[in-house]
Amino acid sequence: MSNTYSRLAANLPLIRANLCPLAFLGVPEQAYSRAILGVYELTRIELLRDLYLWAHECSTQEYLAIKQELTELDPMRLAWHQRIRETVRQVVLRADSPPWT
Repeated sequence: MSNTYSRLAANLPLIRANLCPLAFLGVPEQAYSRAILGVYELTRIELLRDLYLWAHECSTQEYLAIKQELTELDPMRLAWHQRIRETVRQVVLRADSPPWT
C-alpha cells in the first residue's frame, strides 16, 4: 500500500501542473536498478534523469491515447449521478422491495 502512496505523492506535482502522471510500466527492471545504483553509489543522476524522462514520455503517450478513447461525459447522467447512485444502493440493500415504494 505504501508503494501506491509513494507513486501518488510523486505524481502530485505533475497532476497539479495539469501534466500527465508518470508510470514506470514497461521500464526494464535492470535499467531502473542501474539508474538507482548510479545515484546511490556514484552520486550521478544522469541515468535516472534519462530514465525518468523516457518513462514520462511513454506514460504521456499512453495516457493521451487512453484519454482520446474515452467518451464525453453525459450531462444528464452527471446531473442525476447522486440520485442514480442512491437508487442502486437501495436496490442492493433492499432487494426484496423496490426503493420507490
